[in-house]
Amino acid sequence: MGIKLKSFSRAMPVKAILMLIAGVCCGVVVGYGASLITWQQLYELYASIQLEDLAIPAVALVAGLTAIVWLFFVTGRTGKDEDVHLILIDRLYTEITVIIGGLVGTLLVYILSAIADQIFYAGERVISYDDACASIGLLSVVFGAGSILFLEVLLSLTRRLKNRTFLKHSILYKLIFIIFDFLKSIFDDRNFRNYSFQKGMFYRQMVFLVAEGILLFIFVLSVLSGTGFLAFAALFLGVVLVYWYVKGNNRVLEDFGKLGEQIEKISGGELNYNPSISELSAVYPMSQKLGSIRDGLLKSLEEQMKGERMRIDLVSNVSHDLKTPLTSIISYVDLLSKEENLTPEVRDYVNILIQKSNRLKNIVTDLFELARTTSGNAEIHQEQLSVKKLLIQTMGDMEDRIESAGIPIKASISDEPMRIVADGNKMYRVLQNLLDNALKYSMVGTRIFLSLEPRGGNAVIAIKNTASYEMDFSAEEIVERFTRGDKARTSEGSGLGLAIAESFVAAMGGQMLVDVDGDQFKVQVLFPLLAQEEWTEEESYEEKEKSELETAGPK
Repeated sequence: MGIKLKSFSRAMPVKAILMLIAGVCCGVVVGYGASLITWQQLYELYASIQLEDLAIPAVALVAGLTAIVWLFFVTGRTGKDEDVHLILIDRLYTEITVIIGGLVGTLLVYILSAIADQIFYAGERVISYDDACASIGLLSVVFGAGSILFLEVLLSLTRRLKNRTFLKHSILYKLIFIIFDFLKSIFDDRNFRNYSFQKGMFYRQMVFLVAEGILLFIFVLSVLSGTGFLAFAALFLGVVLVYWYVKGNNRVLEDFGKLGEQIEKISGGELNYNPSISELSAVYPMSQKLGSIRDGLLKSLEEQMKGERMRIDLVSNVSHDLKTPLTSIISYVDLLSKEENLTPEVRDYVNILIQKSNRLKNIVTDLFELARTTSGNAEIHQEQLSVKKLLIQTMGDMEDRIESAGIPIKASISDEPMRIVADGNKMYRVLQNLLDNALKYSMVGTRIFLSLEPRGGNAVIAIKNTASYEMDFSAEEIVERFTRGDKARTSEGSGLGLAIAESFVAAMGGQMLVDVDGDQFKVQVLFPLLAQEEWTEEESYEEKEKSELETAGPK
């Protein structure tokens, strides 16, 4: 029987056929029975009832009941598992489904009443037998269709009972759950036990609600009993309690605003900001903890700055201490190179010593300047400079270096006169370092693009080149000290060129931006432009710069 049940329940169309059979059987039982009663009423042949007259309604009744019982038994089953599966109609709330069932049931009762009226009218000779049978047949069809709908409602409720969702999927259950959850949220403090501030606010809220509830009960009871004084006292205390609660909330909100301002100030770098929050405030402990974080951050920054200063002082002192012996080495090597009776092999060694000692001298000098600039001890002589004039002068001084590198420079310099405030010597060193870096690391057969233009209130110098090596570093890493772009190159360069340029630019109030895009390496130097009314009364640069641009041309 179990196997038949599973195989039978798998076929969903069979269920629809069974429901149709049940509906037809209901219509047949009602219609045929009503017609038989009408015949008996009309011709008064009570004694002539035969068993064969009851055969059709009996068979229909048995078949209909069998189909209905079978449907109740297998509804919700698919045969694939033992679970009860719901369908679309089961998504309706239980109350709505019951209301639909009640309306359909009322319709069925009304149809039965209409059929009874037809039997009565036929018995009273108001209508003919044929008319009565036609009306009864039509009503029976409607009764059968209504029976199918009523059966589907009952099957839906049955599936819910089997699936244990009859109550859970009801409006009443959800309403009770919402009320219970609301009351639970009022009196349940499990979510706040580990948080002192939230716990205090929760108990304050609970005291307010309980007290207001008691006062409301006393007020209603006093009004009903006619005790005016007690009602007035309860009302007055309720108003005072509301004022106390609202006033306290406003004070907490105000302190929260101060706490938010403290967070904003600290995040903006104002680490010494202290808000005026009362020690009695619930927010005060949080403000103190935030202050402790600030103090720890200040201490960490102070230690970091102290360590940085120590490193800078160490580099500066070591660089300074190396200068004296290095100067002696260079001097003695120079004297040695002037000896006439040196063998060719020894002279090669001396030339190598000259080369390496000069390189070491440049590294020590660069390191010393970088340390001084980073520590803020570098001497910066700010003055008004013509950017175009300085750039053209730098390119002219490096003409031999550019020709020996074999990398052409395509210059695009704006005709508009531009002045900035910077240290001329250090600005010259910055441009020299950037151009030398581009010449040193550019791919053979490519060009260096150099441009100068006013943009957004700044004079922007841009140098772009195609690297001769794979650039596996970020823009931040390449400007760090002793960082080489091409790690395979060891014969020249110290990895300090870009670091020195960036430190000089920052010390003069400018900004240096580095961008790495595939094989393209781009450096931009930005300095605020001086308005013409701020220019000092010196010899005008316009004509001079224009003529120099025309004669210099792109390199």
